[in-house]
Amino acid sequence: MDDPTVAESNENLLKESSPSSSFMLTARSMPAVEAPVCRVCHGESEPDRELFYPCKCDGSIKYVHQNCLEEWLKHSREKTRCELCKEPFHFKKIYKDDIPVQLTILEMFGELIPRLLAIGRLFVNVALSCFSWGICLPMFACLLLKLCWCSVSESDLGQCYRKLFTMKLTVESIVNTWYSGIVNICMVALITFFAAEVGRVVFKVLSILLLCLFEAYFVLYYCLQEVLAIENNHRIAVLERQVNITNESVKELQESNRVVVSEILPLLHKLCALEAAIRPAQRTITSRQFEEIRQWEMLDEEILSAVAIWEKERIRLVNLDAYQLRARNNCRSKQLAACDQT
Repeated sequence: MDDPTVAESNENLLKESSPSSSFMLTARSMPAVEAPVCRVCHGESEPDRELFYPCKCDGSIKYVHQNCLEEWLKHSREKTRCELCKEPFHFKKIYKDDIPVQLTILEMFGELIPRLLAIGRLFVNVALSCFSWGICLPMFACLLLKLCWCSVSESDLGQCYRKLFTMKLTVESIVNTWYSGIVNICMVALITFFAAEVGRVVFKVLSILLLCLFEAYFVLYYCLQEVLAIENNHRIAVLERQVNITNESVKELQESNRVVVSEILPLLHKLCALEAAIRPAQRTITSRQFEEIRQWEMLDEEILSAVAIWEKERIRLVNLDAYQLRARNNCRSKQLAACDQT
């Protein structure tokens, strides 16, 4: 008996079979005008490997060899239909012409013995697994727990071990040991399960707490950044107001300096006029000229005092200019520091 082959469900398909293959593939007849190639191996049609199109695909992927399609279906995810057009493939079994009507005993046993061996191997594996997990493991667990209990509770370990290993093996003792092992394994499994659940819950709680802490930290950080930015803006505004006040005071001093200078200039003109009037009459000094000279000296003293006042005002203006420059530099440095902090 050979493997199944592909067949189309349409009623108008023509049946064609390859002489060297035991499969029969029903498909539409291939046009004789074109020279198509197989979409798997890209080979042309041959006398012993004819091309068929078993699905609704068209173009360069329309045709395929029978053995190429069989190999493709072995490695494809779609075993019963085309992967591209989703056209279902219909399989049917055919037999060779020289196949016997009945099987001989040798052929029957040749097929039956490997199957029986596989079933026996499976049964042995299942039996060994059940014996190991259902009998050996509970008894070993019970014996191990008894040894641990003796090591903890008894002072004479040698006597305790002798009692365990020299007890009589009866059906009742074996059953009791097996039952105790089953109970101990169930208890250990339950404890492990509850411990795992408790650990999972604790892990979730800790993760939630850590997330809350991180969120609180970031919220506080951004709030502090906002508070620092507001405080820096307030400081900058205060410094700007101070600079504006300094500029206004400097302007007022400059206006007062202009007034003082405007008052001093007429006195200087008078002094120059007196000097021009005194110089021609320096040799003929009279009492009237003495009085004029005295007046000139008094006027000179007034001019000197006015010049001293003007000099003080100039020094004051220079100091104010220096203070304004320092204030501007401090304001710029604080603005830069505030920008760096934010």
